[in-house]
Amino acid sequence: MPPTRAALLILGLSIAGLPATAEQEPTGDPKAERAAIRANLQKAFVNCEHWGGEEPYDDQRAAQIRRGLERDCVTAFLRAEHALKKMPGDPLVAAIVVDLESYAGPSFPAQRLAPDAATREKLCTTAARHHATPADGRPRFRGYFEEFCPAQAAGLPPG
Repeated sequence: MPPTRAALLILGLSIAGLPATAEQEPTGDPKAERAAIRANLQKAFVNCEHWGGEEPYDDQRAAQIRRGLERDCVTAFLRAEHALKKMPGDPLVAAIVVDLESYAGPSFPAQRLAPDAATREKLCTTAARHHATPADGRPRFRGYFEEFCPAQAAGLPPG
């Protein structure tokens, strides 16, 4: 299968060494910077995920969805890559990277974020800390996590 435009764009941006996010992060306050990185990553992932659930009811809509996926999933991938470099032990970042890895599919090179078994193991162990903590007293959605990290998911209480 030939590479998608999104894959080529990601490769080009990575080679060029461009920043993972176009938004300015707060400077000076490390806590504020981490919060901005998390918020930017969450927003980008939600935007990427949104397009995957849209219905291509005609050719024009299919093209709009394809452009949205390319734009928003590339942004999510770049922000995830940036967040992993800045905050490699952050459970929320790891959980979003796992979701991106599972959600994006084979045409999207998210595998670069966890290219080998050791990196994947570390990522899954970190993401498990996020999934083990209920959100507002409710269990977190674990679908992608359970698929990508079955060993770590098996060790969590039922969700």
